[in-house]
Amino acid sequence: MKRALLLMTAITLSAGPLLAESNYVSPTGSDDGDGSLEKPFATLKRAATVLKPGDTCYLREGVYREVLRPTASGTKDQPITFAAYRGEKPVISGADRLTGWQAEGKGIYSAAMPWTLKDGDQVFLNGEMLSEARWPNADKDLLFKPIRATASGGSPTRLSCPKLEGEKDAWKGAKLWCAGGAAWICWTTNVTAYDPKSHTLTFDKKQDKWYTPRKGNKFVLRGLRRCLDAPGEWFYDTAKKRMLMVAPAGGDINKLDIEAKRRQEVMDLRGLSYITLKGIH
Repeated sequence: MKRALLLMTAITLSAGPLLAESNYVSPTGSDDGDGSLEKPFATLKRAATVLKPGDTCYLREGVYREVLRPTASGTKDQPITFAAYRGEKPVISGADRLTGWQAEGKGIYSAAMPWTLKDGDQVFLNGEMLSEARWPNADKDLLFKPIRATASGGSPTRLSCPKLEGEKDAWKGAKLWCAGGAAWICWTTNVTAYDPKSHTLTFDKKQDKWYTPRKGNKFVLRGLRRCLDAPGEWFYDTAKKRMLMVAPAGGDINKLDIEAKRRQEVMDLRGLSYITLKGIH
């Protein structure tokens, strides 16, 4: 009777959940490793392929420039966990570093950047967001309360400002952002011409009476290299797929930590459940 009871117990245990395992990932690891503490994987993508319900993946200190995309779900009783290794700070970043800066003259430098998020591009220096090249220049300490120019008048397709300078069509191709009319909404359009005599911009999207530019409306111009004239400003050269920047004040630009946004998200848990995240920045 005792032998039968022991046999039944053994069968019951063998049918239970698989034993949970711990895996490790580190920016200094290798995807050819075994995921152990001594031989961690290098990428979250590789680590995700071996995780099963109940497992934990520990992230070691460092920056992971990729999207965390688990390949399987956990369960209510056995979630899959991604956690910071004790006492360490792992960071998953949506940005990639820009390196190999080359002098272009007049304090401007360029670096290869074979990607763009178009109107979603962002550039960071030591984790602080920099300002895209624009006119008028933004105060670096007022990034979210930018300085704006003031229109002296306008029409459904034109905007004038006596402070605008440059030769004929100097601003052609720029992006015009304007809080027009009663300034209930802001709109963006393309500049198609510039008249230096009247200091007037012509744009390609006709505005109705509610949003027609008029005296006192605030506006900004961006999207042209001619806007690039202040330390820390950046401009993306679409044709040559490179980032241009006026070197920030002080120091060698190639020794600075400059990053550009590349991914719209750093975690993708769509279609998954029972995924636990702990201590990840």
